[in-house]
Amino acid sequence: MSQTSHRDNELMDSKDEENIKNQQEYYVPWHLPYHRAETSGASACTLVNGLAKKDDKKGAVVYNRYYHDFSEGQLERLAFGMDNAVVIDWFFDKSNWCIILEKIS
Repeated sequence: MSQTSHRDNELMDSKDEENIKNQQEYYVPWHLPYHRAETSGASACTLVNGLAKKDDKKGAVVYNRYYHDFSEGQLERLAFGMDNAVVIDWFFDKSNWCIILEKIS
């Protein structure tokens, strides 16, 4: 990475930090039906450790999934300067910004 692109990334990092402070970040409940959950594996461990809860009414293990609303251009700035990938496309999908990356050698 060149000196110029390194400085540009530092500026973009500070912009991203400011955006993150201004963005809504929250947890979204994710219900994993009992028949899909590993009752003796990872799901059982998360229940024991308090990282998930059982919802017997819904027949599911409930996890709190972290969610961040990206601002327009934020993902592109985060991916800028990657040595092993390039941004192919970016778009708004339902409620958040998305990017498509292509891995390069």
